[in-house]
Amino acid sequence: MAAGLPAPARRHRDRTGVPPDADAAAQRDWRAALDLLARGARHCADGADTQNYLLIVAASQEFDQGTADVNGATTRLAAIAGPS
Repeated sequence: MAAGLPAPARRHRDRTGVPPDADAAAQRDWRAALDLLARGARHCADGADTQNYLLIVAASQEFDQGTADVNGATTRLAAIAGPS
């Protein structure tokens, strides 16, 4: 399951069995997703307040990419966790 992880990561697992720092790529995807979704929310609200179409378009693109990053991270974590 997590044989490729360093020994400390294998030892420190929560009740799900996945180390808290299981995978650098998954962490990058989560961080990017949260950043993009937060930026998209700001652009969406600002665009709605000012009726600025370009901000709404930017928000839509940020939401799309943020969602893709969430999907990438959850796919990676599911692979690490193995079959349920």
